[in-house]
Amino acid sequence: MFQHVVLFKFKPRSAPAIHRKLRDFARKMQAASRGCISIAYGPNSGERHSAAYNFKGCTHGYSHALVCQFRNGRDHGRYQRLPLHRELGEGIAPHVADVCILDFTTK
Repeated sequence: MFQHVVLFKFKPRSAPAIHRKLRDFARKMQAASRGCISIAYGPNSGERHSAAYNFKGCTHGYSHALVCQFRNGRDHGRYQRLPLHRELGEGIAPHVADVCILDFTTK
């Protein structure tokens, strides 16, 4: 299984509508992307747990994540080339300060 994780750091005063747009994207993309097993988008809810491990501020400003699972890397490649994926990137770029992307394969 191919895992695709995108962490988002938003610019100050980004419109709340951007999160609605990303949630809608996740729903549409899962339906449009062959081989996509699941897509989830949401805010970080774990910062409060980091104090026990002395990792205060461990999110480095990343506040939301998009997590996708695909059957394999080829399916992920098709997802990357879909017009909907390109449209999302163009639509959210003005609101995003930074992203961190991690891709990995599991058995």
